[in-house]
Amino acid sequence: MLFGLVTGNLDYMRSISEWGYDDVEIMGSTLLPIESDAAWHPRRRQIEDTGARVKGPLPPPPAERDYQWWSP
Repeated sequence: MLFGLVTGNLDYMRSISEWGYDDVEIMGSTLLPIESDAAWHPRRRQIEDTGARVKGPLPPPPAERDYQWWSP
C-alpha cells in the first residue's frame, strides 16, 4: 500500500519521504503561474527539484504539452 500527501507546499514536498509518504498529489495552486510556457517552466523546475514523486489525477496546465512528466 502506498501513502500519499496532498499539498501545495514545496517544503513539505521535499520532506515527504522523511515523513513516510510515498508520493505527493499537488494542489492546483502549486501550478501557478500558468500564464504561458515561459512562466510555467520555472515553476515546473521548482516542483521537480523537490525530488517528490508527483502523481495525478491533476492534469497539466493548458500551456504544457509534455504529458509524460505527469506519469507516476
